[in-house]
Parts: sequence; C-alpha cells; structure tokens
Amino acid sequence: MDTSKLKNANEENIKELLAKIEKSPLLYDSGEVLPKDAVAGVSSLAALVKELRNEGSLLGREYRFKVTAYPLIGAKSDANRTQIKARAEAIMTRLVLNGVDRNSLDVEISTHEDQAGSGVKIIPELVSE
Repeated sequence: MDTSKLKNANEENIKELLAKIEKSPLLYDSGEVLPKDAVAGVSSLAALVKELRNEGSLLGREYRFKVTAYPLIGAKSDANRTQIKARAEAIMTRLVLNGVDRNSLDVEISTHEDQAGSGVKIIPELVSE
C-alpha cells in the first residue's frame, strides 16, 4: 500500500496548523489577566495545538509549545512583566482545561524588544522526529 499521499496530506496539514498557530497572538486591551472575550481565542488555539500534536504523531513527530509573553518595555515594564507572566500562566491553564497535555507546555517571558507589547503567542517547537 502506497502511503506517500497520506504522508503528504499530513505534511500539508502540519504546515497549515503551524501557520494558523503562529498567526494567532492573544492581544488584550483590558487590564484583566484573562478577559472573558479572550477565552474563545484560547479555546480555538487549544484545538489547533491538539490537532498539530495528533497530526505530528501520525508522522512520528512530537511537538512542545511555549506560551510566550511579550511584555512592554519602558517606564511601566516591571508592572507589565508581572501581569503578562500571569496572563501567560492563565492561558496555559486554560489550554490544559481545553485538553492540551500540560507536559507539552512551558511559559516563557520574551526579551525580544522588537516584539515588546505584542501580547502572548503560542510557539510550537518540534522536539523529536
């Protein structure tokens, strides 16, 4: 049985899922740690993360995910760093509540100044192939 078409379909699905996850930052206007209107966005991301893990496993790949927070820089950076870390942790908790394996998640505070203030992103990482 030729499985190359199935493998190619999985490869395409993985590319699409990676692109969707990477294009889905969680941005917040309010000062709340996890505003109610953000819960749907986290739920959608959880579905994409689970699907990527499933598609990857069909090809013998394992993915981990960094819940990466991008704090502001400048005068209010210390207060923002505390809040954005709490936000990233709340997002990780919500991902777990939506069925994402806790062992596949890490929280990270970014030090990339070029992305400062860009919210929280889920960064997929291929850990084994």
